[in-house]
Order: sequence, then C-alpha cells, then structure tokens
Amino acid sequence: MPRIKLTKTNVSAIEHPEAGQVLMFDTTLSGFGLRVGRKTKTYFAEKRVAGRTTRVTIGQHGNLTCEQARRDAQRQLGAMAGGKNPNREKRLARASGVTVKEAIATYHQLRKLRPHTAYDYKRLAAVAFPDWLELPLRSISKDRVLERHTHLAKDHGPAYANQAMRLLRAVYNLQVARDDGRDGQTALPPNPVMVLSKARAWFKIQRRQTLIKPADLGAWLAAVSRLCPENAPGIDSTVRDYLRLLVLTGLRRTEGAALRWSDIDWKSRTLTITKTKNGDPHTLPLPNYLFGLLQKRRLATSGKYVFPGNGRTGHLVEPRSQMTSVSASCGVNFCLHDLRRTFISVADSLDISRFAIQRLLNHRAANDVTAGYIVPDVERLRKAMQQIEDACLAKLSDHERQTRDKAANA
Repeated sequence: MPRIKLTKTNVSAIEHPEAGQVLMFDTTLSGFGLRVGRKTKTYFAEKRVAGRTTRVTIGQHGNLTCEQARRDAQRQLGAMAGGKNPNREKRLARASGVTVKEAIATYHQLRKLRPHTAYDYKRLAAVAFPDWLELPLRSISKDRVLERHTHLAKDHGPAYANQAMRLLRAVYNLQVARDDGRDGQTALPPNPVMVLSKARAWFKIQRRQTLIKPADLGAWLAAVSRLCPENAPGIDSTVRDYLRLLVLTGLRRTEGAALRWSDIDWKSRTLTITKTKNGDPHTLPLPNYLFGLLQKRRLATSGKYVFPGNGRTGHLVEPRSQMTSVSASCGVNFCLHDLRRTFISVADSLDISRFAIQRLLNHRAANDVTAGYIVPDVERLRKAMQQIEDACLAKLSDHERQTRDKAANA
C-alpha cells in the first residue's frame, strides 16, 4: 500500500479517487493511516489484535488536525499492543446501554412486521413491561423474568404471560445477534427468558378447539343473513358478507378483512392473499355462491377494499357488535377464528384429502418429502371448494325448511 509522511500539507495535497477508496500509511508511525474516498479523508489506526487485523477509525481530516490524529493513533496503537480491541470495547459499551424500549424499537424496525402484528406487539410491551422500558436490557435477570411471568399469568392469563415472554425472548435474541462481534463476545448475558424452559415454567396452553357445530351451522348462517336485508347498504351488510366469506374460505380474519378488489381475478374466478402468516401467497378458487356474492359487492362498493371500514386501516376490523347480534339471534357464541376451524371441519366431513385441506388452508406440509414434489394447481381445489360451499348452504336450507315447518304447525 502507498506510504507517505502524513502531514497537513501532504494530506491536503492528496487527490480524491474517482471511485472506491485508497489507503495510505504513514512512513514514521507504523499503523497510522489515511483512508481517501471520493469526498472524504479519514484517519485510522491499524494493528493485529489476537491474530486479527483491527482498524480503528479516528476521525476525518478537517475535523481534526493531522497531529491530533497522530496522537490519538499512538494511544489506540498502544492499547492494541496490550491486547485490547478498541472497536470491541466501543461496541460492548454501546450495547450495554441499550434499553428495553430501544431494543423493542430495533426489533420492530428490522423485522418489518405487518401493521396489525406491530400494533399487537406494542400494546403487549406497554402492558407487560411498562416499568422495564427505560431499564438497560442487560439488567433483566432470570429472577425478574420468572416473577413477571407469574404476575402476568395472574393478571392477564397464562396465554398472555407466555406471549409476552416470547416477545421479550425474540427482542433479546435479535439484540444479541446484532451486537455479537466476530470474536463471539457480546455485551449481553445469556437470554434470561431461557430460564422458563430450564425451570419448566412455561404454562401449558390447550389449543382452542371451538367451532360452529354442524347442528348449529344452519342457524348461524341464518342469523348472519338476518343482520340486514340482502341488498341493503351499510356496515351490517359488509359484516354479513365478511362472515360468509370467512366460513366459506377458511381465511384468517385479517386476510379476509384486508381483501382488495385487485386480489380477485374475475376471469379465472380466484382470489389471492399475498400477505399471509407463512409468507406464501395463497390462491383459492371461488365457488359459485361466493363468486356471485363478490360480484354483487363489486357493483355496490367503492374503494380498494372488498370490506371497507371507517378506521385508520381503511378496511373492516373485528365487528364485535354484529358478532354479538348474531350470537344472540342463534344462541351460538363464536370468535372469528372459529369460522376457520368450522371450514376445516366441514372439509374433513366430506372426506376431502388431507393434502387438499392443507392447500386450502395454505399450510406447509412439514417433513412431507412427497408433498414437496407436488406442483399445486388451484383448479384441482375448485371441486373441493364447491363441495364445502354446497355443504354449508345445505345446512342453511335445512334450517330454513325446519323453521317454516315449525311455523306451519304452530
């Protein structure tokens, strides 16, 4: 590499390269150098520490004089000669001061979370760790984790406590990964949330199995229809059609609520969800009734969303009042995810193949080597979708017939 005596005159005379950068070393102080870029000239000190070449930036020419940079380089080189790595010490010092709040903000920034997920995580952190946000992340001990996990379970339930600690674990792991140097050293101790695994303190949560039972499905569909007349405009008709979409497609609540008109291919009679839980685009064929329902909505709805709302998202969010009205009308309590489980249950009752159900739900076939060789074809799912829709509508027809018979015999 070029060598030159680094003085004010010589440094000022060095021309900037048209592209890239040039390293120049001082002829009198070994390890003292200048990095010349297209617009800047930066002093540095370089020496091998623990078998690795370590370069420490001192500052830009103009912000400090050549002699100031030389004196700083002598100090840095002396420290490196003693086995210290100034870069590592700066990194560890910086990382040691990161607060819980800053680490959470970094997690949101780097993970590029979906708006709904980011909102949920912010609320979770604000409720679960309000008194920790300004504390250094490294100060969160195992004992604190165990105590907070117990208190959260008492105040908000075991599932909430587990969810909060999973978030803290993910935030902590990301911070460790960011601050981990090439030497493997980090400013943070091992993740304190791991104590929950070692102590077997995670709460066992039974997976929710609720759905709309086959015997209740007709009554539920009828109650949904009673939300408003078929051709009536307004939020009730939007919710009515939204609930029908969920139970006839098995879509997750946000996938359905955020559906755009651009997601529907009228020619191929399909809809495609691009933002999914597993990241894989999800295309479903539209069966006859649902296709007609969407056609009617397209004529009566403006804007980009199939199910518009008045909130900040622009689309429908969880319609609690209408859901309460449906439950009161038919006596069936439900949450929106119950409709996905109902869709699965109907598909299974029709003896639709397991692989087809996985495709309908956009589930990846874990450890299924054979499935990895099957090229999915959306048209192969059309028959299954039509069977599920027909089965659901048959339940509605049976319920309506029974209601008429009761009225006639009363």
